Amino acid sequence: MKSLLVLLICCITNLGAFAQCDNLLKLNTIQHCQSDPGSLQLDSLVKDLTGSWTLGGKPVNSKIIALSNLKKDTAYLYTIPNPKPNCPNSDTFTIRINPLPRVDVLPLQPLCEDFGKLDLRTYCSPAHYTGRGGVWADADSLKYIIDKEGNNWKFDSRVAGTMNGVTTKHTVYYTYTDNNGCKNTDSGIINVKPLPLISLYRDSINMNLNQKPLVLDYFVKSPKGGSWSWPGQPTGLNSVYMTDTNNDSKTEWVFNPTGVYMGEKTLVYYFKDKLTECDNTAEFKILLDTISQTVGIKNAPERNEIQIYPNPNNGHFTITASADGAISIFNFNGQKVREEKLQEGNNEIEISLPEGIYMVQNISNNVESTTKISVVR
Repeated sequence: MKSLLVLLICCITNLGAFAQCDNLLKLNTIQHCQSDPGSLQLDSLVKDLTGSWTLGGKPVNSKIIALSNLKKDTAYLYTIPNPKPNCPNSDTFTIRINPLPRVDVLPLQPLCEDFGKLDLRTYCSPAHYTGRGGVWADADSLKYIIDKEGNNWKFDSRVAGTMNGVTTKHTVYYTYTDNNGCKNTDSGIINVKPLPLISLYRDSINMNLNQKPLVLDYFVKSPKGGSWSWPGQPTGLNSVYMTDTNNDSKTEWVFNPTGVYMGEKTLVYYFKDKLTECDNTAEFKILLDTISQTVGIKNAPERNEIQIYPNPNNGHFTITASADGAISIFNFNGQKVREEKLQEGNNEIEISLPEGIYMVQNISNNVESTTKISVVR
């Protein structure tokens, strides 16, 4: 019984000794992102003790650790020579190295200058667009990148533009931060290509309804080899008013006024550059009347006038008409996309159409006119 009491007293004494033991280090583990800069003074982790550091059984000569040099988890052992009785004489400090998230910007498509807004979110791996999401930036402090409605990253080619008709290169950067707080960045290049510059000898002409067909290619200065269209005609290029005829293996675009309503007609010359695959258009106006005109079209009397504002617009605009009538709206493929009746005065119009150029054809009192509008979102 006496020996059992002595053993119990010894155990209580030892427990009391252990209860007085303190941790040797202030921290046992820290987290760090791989390759991130920074340094750590090992002795700053020690609680007023005098000991030594070892790594893998070898003494640590430099007490300042360059964290960017660490590629994997690293454990340092700290040892003191004279610990308290029954207290441990060593403790381990671990630096956990978290890998950086993999970030890949996919090849970015070259854009024609009039392309508009490119959704950048489709050019990074879907896995990166989770958690905290990513952030896009450019070298010009978001001059060309638009972030609307939260993480809706778009590059606007119209803002970026070209320089004196030469393709410009724009570097964009995508940065992703993972749940460990580690981030990584990748970049890509967007080339913005110029539109072909179309030059016509003149942009308007007067015609008599009884005149013979007009060869349109005579009015093209450069570049030649494009095509003509008459937006608003239901059969497009096969319209009876505009046909192409083969003459010595050369295609000529011809406008035939026979059977056409009087008024202003807007034709469109289209050219696509085979090298850049960018295209452009130019308008050519014909004023048809029953008698020959000697004045230019811009000085001809206006008999079926409409005014559209604002232009460009977002699909909501006002048409001021000089007389009651009706409008038809066509895209540049000649497809009718909307019809509206007009009253003399102001008419509020609201349409839901993709961005682009549209032709508004107005017919009133058997007189026709056409106006171009631009829808920008």
